[in-house]
Amino acid sequence: PRDMAVSYYFSLLSSHVVPDGVDSKGVRAELFRTRALAADIGIDQFVLQVTIPLFRWMIEGYIAQGFLWRPNVTVMRYEDVIFRKREWVQALCALYEWDISAKKANAVADKFDERPEIERPEQHVRQVTPGDHRRRLAPGTIARLNIAFAEYLRLFGYDD
Repeated sequence: PRDMAVSYYFSLLSSHVVPDGVDSKGVRAELFRTRALAADIGIDQFVLQVTIPLFRWMIEGYIAQGFLWRPNVTVMRYEDVIFRKREWVQALCALYEWDISAKKANAVADKFDERPEIERPEQHVRQVTPGDHRRRLAPGTIARLNIAFAEYLRLFGYDD
């Protein structure tokens, strides 16, 4: 959730596409409002004020519905997808019982193994290295996130 908060901030700030045209549900206006808020208050206040309640609501919804423990749901950690992409693709194939050769599965994994050499704040794939919250957030902000997300960090196997 800590890296999600940082990614969400940058996505809203510069890379999230604003829909064109008539917007009867106010999505466009809300996106501009949230983007302006993010720019105005900065990353630390944004993750504390916006992402803590949003992500807690989202994760609690998954928990309350028993979503995480359904037999047809597999939870995979971001780090495992990023750093063990071939194993991840093989696990997906096994999960869905797809009979795909290791060569083809590896080709798929390699095709989508995108890790930019430099950070690209304006693009959807800004940077992919886990732990970005340590570079971007103040220690006090991280401490508050650790408290707010303690239950979820334990649930998903994060110990720091």
